[in-house]
Amino acid sequence: MSVSGHSLMVHFPIALVTVAFLVDLWGYWTRQDRLRETGFLLLVLAGVGAVLAAFLGFQITGLASSIEDLAGDHVGLGVAAAAAIIVLAGWRRYLELRGGALSSVAWQGFRLAELATVALVFWTAYTGHQLR
Repeated sequence: MSVSGHSLMVHFPIALVTVAFLVDLWGYWTRQDRLRETGFLLLVLAGVGAVLAAFLGFQITGLASSIEDLAGDHVGLGVAAAAAIIVLAGWRRYLELRGGALSSVAWQGFRLAELATVALVFWTAYTGHQLR
């Protein structure tokens, strides 16, 4: 795929991780299990999309050993964002299996980490846009 293929693919994890966060919050506030399940599914799909987008990004750079400045930052942020989404999905699954109150410290920590991951994804998108 070309640069335009990568540019097209990255929009899926950006949208999915953002909507996953919003749906999770909505499910928490309204105590609707279906919304929280949807948030988890969206998070998993965002992780798959982020890994694919990172792979396509590596194809563009040719896995160069020295990537200059902003492009290098973007690659590093992309890998970090993909890893963060995958870790979040695993953490979320663990919390679901463990049970416990949705207002627990573990769940509050998850929501904070999810918000930080959304910010990381947007920072990654911003640096990618600066490469145009």
